Amino acid sequence: MIFIDLETFRKHKFNDVAAGNLETPLGEVTQVTELILNHPHSQSKVFSSAILDDVCAKVGEAAWSQVSPKPQALIEAQDESQRPWLFIATYMYPAGGHTKVMEDYIKLADGRPCIVVLTNIANGDPVVHRDQLYVEEVKRLGAQAEISIAGNLTEKLRWLQTKIVELNPAKTFLFNHYYDSVAIAASVVAPSGTAYFLHHADYKFSLGVQSEHLKHIDFHAAGLCLCRDKLKVPNQVYWPLSASDMGVRAEDSFYKNGRLTTGTSGAYHKFTSPYPYKYAELIPHIIRTTDGFHVHIGELTTEVMAEIEQHLANNGVPRERFIHVPVVKSVWQAMTDYGVDVYMPSFPTGGNKASIEAMGSGTPVLSHLGMGPFRFILGGDFAMYPEAVRWKHPDELFDGLRQLNHVDVLKAHRLKARASYDAHYAEHFTRALINDARLEHEGLHRIQIDTVDPVDAQDFIFNEHYNP
Repeated sequence: MIFIDLETFRKHKFNDVAAGNLETPLGEVTQVTELILNHPHSQSKVFSSAILDDVCAKVGEAAWSQVSPKPQALIEAQDESQRPWLFIATYMYPAGGHTKVMEDYIKLADGRPCIVVLTNIANGDPVVHRDQLYVEEVKRLGAQAEISIAGNLTEKLRWLQTKIVELNPAKTFLFNHYYDSVAIAASVVAPSGTAYFLHHADYKFSLGVQSEHLKHIDFHAAGLCLCRDKLKVPNQVYWPLSASDMGVRAEDSFYKNGRLTTGTSGAYHKFTSPYPYKYAELIPHIIRTTDGFHVHIGELTTEVMAEIEQHLANNGVPRERFIHVPVVKSVWQAMTDYGVDVYMPSFPTGGNKASIEAMGSGTPVLSHLGMGPFRFILGGDFAMYPEAVRWKHPDELFDGLRQLNHVDVLKAHRLKARASYDAHYAEHFTRALINDARLEHEGLHRIQIDTVDPVDAQDFIFNEHYNP
């Protein structure tokens, strides 16, 4: 890995800004971010860079200072309730947890105008190039949606800043992807104290974590404690993840398919990190242990599907016992629609939003206790109800399935899963927080979890250059 002195980098980028060159700082901040993100040793490490965030803010301030005449707000309403909520994202896609959280917030707007703006800055992810970038879903919820103009980063920045000022939003929510320097830079023009950075990319390096002009939202207790105690982020608030209540499953809803049905959700990258236990290899053994079905919700690549089918064939498991559902509107509803009796969160990388929906539906959970970097935030077991069955080694996974494969046990876990949702993840918590700034710091200092030590971006670059 090449060595970059970030303080020197900041000085040089500030010189670029002073000379009127905004494109180079925006592009090179993204490049440094991707250099870190793409390094194999950076995976599953939680860290940030106040220096890179500072460069983004400086570029944003300079870009706005160059605009003359300044655009005027199209919505001059002084009444906060009449001004829109603005959602800024890099892109959206059906399996994205950040997309689902955004949809939840739009539902909580209670008729207030909501506008979703996508910067559409690609980092090679093919999802970016899909038609309409999944904006039709937010339109269905009543929101407007716009995709950034084609052009260079500076043109996108100016376009987005103009949008922010013209809309004069009551709240601006940043759901930017890790590398999106434009979103962070543009947000400096949002009305003071009304812009929020949502730390959804909370298991790896991301721009925006240390941005001083943004309120920093953490979604779960583990992330809250890490960012508060170790990263010491400015302007932190705690908004626990929630899910719209779609009702608890009936007590007699188990074994709908005539035998135990397990289910998992998540895009393929949740399952393909280097790890000793492979999801594709375990699927046939899960099905053989239960003599049932396994439902996978989420997109899988052709290669991953071929691997799963090969392992099914090698172990004599009929292909029809594995049910693949690429996209659902709601994991919660899918538990009933596909007769899932036991929900298994994705591993080694967890998915808290989906797990919360499963618990809310009253579906029992069999959760993995990860190792290494997957022990903490990346694994997500901390979000499960206390009595959930857990496994470390595959033998414990199979034992857990046998333990749960009794109707009385499933009924008992149905109540425990739902009770955890009611106590921690019900939608009314987020509704109160999002509509009353006085509650933003509730619970911020009451929760105590011993967290892993984060990584400093400069230290990471140094270590990987001099001690690879």
